[in-house]
Amino acid sequence: MRFDLWQFFQTTQGSIILGVLIGAASIAIGVMLSRSLLLAGLRRTHRANRSRETRMLAMRVVLAMDDLVGGCHSAAIDAPEFNPSDSGDFVLHTDDPRLVLPKDVDWSLLPPDLAEDILWMPNRLRNILDGLESLDVSAPEFDDFFLHRQADLSKLGLRAMDIIDRLCTEYGIEVPERPLYYDPRATFEEGVALAVDFTDRRRKSQKNATTPGRSNVTPLFGNGGVEPKTVKPSDKDPIA
Repeated sequence: MRFDLWQFFQTTQGSIILGVLIGAASIAIGVMLSRSLLLAGLRRTHRANRSRETRMLAMRVVLAMDDLVGGCHSAAIDAPEFNPSDSGDFVLHTDDPRLVLPKDVDWSLLPPDLAEDILWMPNRLRNILDGLESLDVSAPEFDDFFLHRQADLSKLGLRAMDIIDRLCTEYGIEVPERPLYYDPRATFEEGVALAVDFTDRRRKSQKNATTPGRSNVTPLFGNGGVEPKTVKPSDKDPIA
């Protein structure tokens, strides 16, 4: 005799068992649905918190970079003041720029290329300052110290402004507000252009000063190293 499951569930005992199974299934589905909703809510909360943390990190970097821009600008327009009694003695009116990045932060919040560019900035600044310190700052040429200081710090200032612009664009941060008469980017671009122009003019001047086919070795004699021609007796004026 074949057992008919449907007929069994039509009995009182089968109805009870069917009800229990349906109840258990409903509970299980409810638990799974609740867990899914809870996990989805946690993920949304995590994303929201991460978004706020990322924006706050970006804001802190913008403030640090803006301080660097101000320091580079002051250095780029700083003209040395010379001692009237000693042409080799001079003073600068501004200190070297400084960059203090946020500490104890999660840099993985930012895109890798952007985070790396930011983290390299202190080293770029340090290398410029070390390079300037290595120059022989003595009159009258001063080893182009002032030219290098203006050009290199202008390039760094431009890089810092590019980082600020990207952070403000990607994370909806207000661009630092500056007076109309204060345009660091224009100053930096002018400083770089002046340095390039000066270098080009110097190269052309050195090239023009070099005569082809002529040795650069300092001659031993005043006529370029050729001994004076000996005057022969026949060449002398006759004695009157």
